[in-house]
Amino acid sequence: MHVDFTRMDPKGEFYLHRLLPDDFTEQVQRGTALDAILVVQWTAEAIAAGLNVVKAIGWPVDEAKLGFGFRWTKLRGRELASWANPMVGIRPNHVAEDDRAENFLDTPVSAIAPYVEKVVNDLFSAFAGYQMRQEAIEEWVKQLIERRL
Repeated sequence: MHVDFTRMDPKGEFYLHRLLPDDFTEQVQRGTALDAILVVQWTAEAIAAGLNVVKAIGWPVDEAKLGFGFRWTKLRGRELASWANPMVGIRPNHVAEDDRAENFLDTPVSAIAPYVEKVVNDLFSAFAGYQMRQEAIEEWVKQLIERRL
């Protein structure tokens, strides 16, 4: 289950607020986990949706410039996990000490994976310095884009 709130402004500003699925599952206790794989997938999904909006409204994709802001809150005390994909191991003891993480991307429309990597690894660094491997991020983004999840 996920709960979304979306706002679209005709000026080209779009807003998506999504509650953490980690707080709406019986697989982990509410407020204790952040699924790293879901973060990668949802970040890639947000960027891909932005790219598709550009295409749908007819802007020249090669000339378009999009900015993406990401903010995660209520992180303190959560541990990075992989409860939605239990076959993927995330080493334990990566617990957030800060309560919030933010990122902003101002980038030309191009490959998604490097931008997803920047956003998620900035977030993951709040969890005792955890960094996900570039190859893993690229594979999860590829699976999302190719609809192989």
